Amino acid sequence: MNLVETVRVRRAGFCNRQLYTRFLPRYKMISPKTWPKWEGDPREGCRHILDHLKIGPEEYRLGKTKVFIRNASTLTALEVARDHMMHEVAFVIQRRWRALHTKGIVARYVNELVRAFPKGTKCNFGFDAPIPWPSQMDKYEGYSKKLMTQWRQACQLLSMTPACQSFFASEGAYVQHIWW
Repeated sequence: MNLVETVRVRRAGFCNRQLYTRFLPRYKMISPKTWPKWEGDPREGCRHILDHLKIGPEEYRLGKTKVFIRNASTLTALEVARDHMMHEVAFVIQRRWRALHTKGIVARYVNELVRAFPKGTKCNFGFDAPIPWPSQMDKYEGYSKKLMTQWRQACQLLSMTPACQSFFASEGAYVQHIWW
């Protein structure tokens, strides 16, 4: 049955056919309407992708379950556009991983603080408050290390009295890089 269908498609002048459910995930990053997530009908998503590339309706046909591409040059244009957009997809993945990684580092440090200061503990607040450094600070580097240092400084600053805070803020040496 598949061979007969292939012969019929080739005789009709189409070099390629793909299910909407395979075409849309492969090429969805090409069109801003379908990227990052397409909620609608897969057929309409395929139409948006092809219209975004300004591929004329004579170059493709939309069937019940498949999109039919007439020329190999159209398929090549789709692949070139996809390859061009894969760099942006990689940036999105990297950005999301870095955010999750940094959140994990901060969460581990918060857990260290919770263990160091159990609920109800009275401790010395202020500039020399015993807020510990993360146990593995030497393993952190770059943005993660900067974030941990700033967060610790913010904890110390917020635990001070308002008079003490204004003193350090006027000195500028202690709070110059706190991000909020």
